[in-house]
Amino acid sequence: MEEETLEEAADRHIYGDKRKNFIRGAKWQMDRMYSEEDMREAFKGGSKMCWTDIKQETQEPYYYDFNEWYNQFKKK
Repeated sequence: MEEETLEEAADRHIYGDKRKNFIRGAKWQMDRMYSEEDMREAFKGGSKMCWTDIKQETQEPYYYDFNEWYNQFKKK
């Protein structure tokens, strides 16, 4: 899928006065998103609480590695 700029998306979806508000709202939302580094720090903090899951095959505890965990939620 080809990426488009915020302005291109606004041009394609929004007409008239709403275009400026669309762009402002999208920028506001982007400023509140977490970076990969933010997520890495949160994972480190959470791992101190021993987050585990149970392997279905063995019923034993399974400890996530950050990259494996992060890739579950990363946009593709």
